[in-house]
Amino acid sequence: MTDARSAPLGIDLSPDQRWALDEFLASPRFDERVMDLATLEGFLTALVIGPNIVRPSQWIPWIWDRIDGQVAPPFEDLDEANAMLGLVMRLHNGLINRFRIDPEAFRPVYLDGARWGASEWCEGFLTGTRLDSKAWSLLKIHGFWLERRQFVGDPCGRSWRRFAPSSTMPRCRRRARWQRFSQSWRSR
Repeated sequence: MTDARSAPLGIDLSPDQRWALDEFLASPRFDERVMDLATLEGFLTALVIGPNIVRPSQWIPWIWDRIDGQVAPPFEDLDEANAMLGLVMRLHNGLINRFRIDPEAFRPVYLDGARWGASEWCEGFLTGTRLDSKAWSLLKIHGFWLERRQFVGDPCGRSWRRFAPSSTMPRCRRRARWQRFSQSWRSR
C-alpha cells in the first residue's frame, strides 16, 4: 500500500498514488455509494473553490456515502485508514495549492483516460456544492456579478466579447468558468 505520510500534504498525488486510491475506492467491500476517483476529485474541487471553507469532518463521510454521508468506511486496520485518508488529504491539499498557484494548469482526472468519466466528476462537484448550498445559491442570485467578472477568451483559444449565460457557452468555456470563479473568490 502506498504510504501518503512520506510526502508533504501540498504535493499532488503521483500516478501510482492515484491508482492506489482509485483501487481502494473500487474495492469490492464498498457498495455503489462510495465515490470513485473522478467523483472524489470533482467533489474536492467544489470544496476548494467554494465560497466558504468546509471542514474535513463535514466532507469526509461523503466520500464513503455520496448519497447521505452516513456510512463509515470499512478500513481493515489503522495503517490502511492512515494511508488512504492521507491520500485523500493530499489530493485535497494539492488542489488547494494548484488553485492558489496556477489554476490554469489544473487538469481534471477525467482527461487522463477513459477509466474516469466527466459525468462522475460533475456529479462529485455538484455534491460538493450541496454541502454549502446556501453560499452557492447566493452566487446564483448574484449571477450578473459573476458574468461581468468572466474572462475574455477561453482555453479553446476563442475570444469572447459578450458574456453569454452558461447554457450557451461552449463546453470548454464552461469547464474553465469555475477556474476564474475560484480566482475571483480567493482574491477577495
